[in-house]
Amino acid sequence: MGNALQSMIQNTIYGEPAAPPPPVVLVPPLFERTLAGRNRMAESSYDLLFSKLPRARLFDDYYAEAGRLVARALLQPPEDRNVDICAQVEVPQGIRGERVHGSAAFRWQKNEDDPNTFLDLRVSTAAKEYVRLRGSFYHPESGFGVFGLLPLLSDTRSEFGLRYSTEYLAAGLVASPPPNGPVTVDSLFSKAWLVGRSGSLTAGIQYVQPGPGGGPVAAKGVPPELKDFNLALGYGTPGRGPLQPSFDFVLELVQGSKFIASYYHHLVVQRKVKNPLEDSDVEGITNYVDVGLEIEHMLDDPGTDSVSNLQLGASWQVNKNVLLKAKVGALSSAAVVAFKSWWQPSVTFAVTGNLDHGSKQAKVGGVISVENFGGVRYERADPNYKMRTPTRRHEADPTLREKYPLMLPTEGGAGVAPVYPLPKELRPGSNVL
Repeated sequence: MGNALQSMIQNTIYGEPAAPPPPVVLVPPLFERTLAGRNRMAESSYDLLFSKLPRARLFDDYYAEAGRLVARALLQPPEDRNVDICAQVEVPQGIRGERVHGSAAFRWQKNEDDPNTFLDLRVSTAAKEYVRLRGSFYHPESGFGVFGLLPLLSDTRSEFGLRYSTEYLAAGLVASPPPNGPVTVDSLFSKAWLVGRSGSLTAGIQYVQPGPGGGPVAAKGVPPELKDFNLALGYGTPGRGPLQPSFDFVLELVQGSKFIASYYHHLVVQRKVKNPLEDSDVEGITNYVDVGLEIEHMLDDPGTDSVSNLQLGASWQVNKNVLLKAKVGALSSAAVVAFKSWWQPSVTFAVTGNLDHGSKQAKVGGVISVENFGGVRYERADPNYKMRTPTRRHEADPTLREKYPLMLPTEGGAGVAPVYPLPKELRPGSNVL
C-alpha cells in the first residue's frame, strides 16, 4: 500500500512516467551497389534480364582475381548530383612483366531521379576502348529510347540503337556499320532482341551478328540457323527490389552451342539481435541472403568434347558493415569477407581467398572501394513490426499502409515516397521490363 501511495504522489507531482519505446527492427542499407543497372537503357534488355545482373553480382562482385588488388572509386560532388566519376585500377601481385590496368568513366545524367537518360565518357588502358563516348535517351511515357556508342581514338565500330520498353515487353536493335568496306544488311545490324513477360513467365530471343570468323558450329540435333540466336526462358518473380524476396529459374541456349541452366534466390529474413551497442528498443535486424546455381554445358559438336562447368554461390549480408560470400565451382572455389564503413565517403575493404582445384594452390586477392553517394543510413521498421513481413515502414496512417505496403509519408506529410534504402538507379522501374 505504501509503494502504491508513493507512486500516486510521484505521478501527481511529476506527471505520468514516459512509456518505454516500442520495439523496432533495423533494416540496413544494401551493402553492394551494382552500377550495371543504371546503364540498362544503353544495353540489350536480353543481356540484362533472366537474373543475369543478380547472378553477376553474386558470382563476381568483390571476388578479386587471385594475386590481384583492385581499387575502385565512385565519387559524386554533393553540389551537383547529376554528375559522377567511376574509376578502377587493377594491380597484379608481381608487377614485373604485367601492366597495371585502369579505367575511368565521367558521367552526366538528366537528373538524380532519371538514370536512363545520360551521357558518359570512358577512358581506359585497353587499346580498343581507349576513349569512347556513350549516350542514352529514354522517354518513359512512350516507352521509346535511343542510344549510341562512339569510339573517339580507335577504328572500332560505332553503335546506334533503338529500343521500346514497357512493363511487359522489350524490343530493340543495334546498328553497327563497319568502319571500312561496303555496308550490307548482314554487316549493319549487330544485335536485335525481343523479350516479353506474362505473369511469372519471361521469354526472350536475341540475334547476334557472327564474328569475323563466323558463328559457332551448331551442335548435333540443333538447327544450324540457331547459331546466330540466343534463346531464354525464365520462371520466377525477378525485379521486385531488395526488400522483397524473389527467385528466378532460367534455361538458355546460346548460339546453338551452349546450354545454361541457372537458379537465383533472394531472401529477406529477420533475426533477433542482442547488441549492447544498439538501443534497448532494437529487437531484430533484417538480413539479405542470396543463393545461386549455374550449370553451363557445351553441347556436342564435331571434333570437340563436351565440357561442363558448375558453380554454386551464396551471399549473406550480416548487417550494414559485414558481407560474407562464397562460391564453389568445378574448376575453383573462392570466399570473400567484406567490411564497409558508412563514413562520407564510405570505404569498403574485401579479402578474397581463391583455391584452384587442379593445382591445389591457394591465393589471396583484395578489393578496396571508396564511394560517396550520401544519405544512406540505418532505417527502423514500423513499431508494430512482427518480424514476419520483409518490408520497411515508418509510422503511417493504417489506410496508407494498406494502399502502399512499401511506401511511407514524405517529409511534411504530403504524398508518399518509395522507402527502398538504396540509390535511386537501383530501384525497380515502374514501367520497364
